[in-house]
Amino acid sequence: MAVFVIAGLRHSGRDLVLPLSAKLALMATAGLVRALPELCISEAMLGPPYQSAA
Repeated sequence: MAVFVIAGLRHSGRDLVLPLSAKLALMATAGLVRALPELCISEAMLGPPYQSAA
């Protein structure tokens, strides 16, 4: 998601400053991905959710 936000900002000619909404969305996504193993949703892959949240 960060790549899309950065690419959109660069292609539209705006400065490379992430809007607050993008920062909040990225933080919420990282928190959800990190909580997936504890919620038994992705318990088969314990490593990748933590790597993607980092």
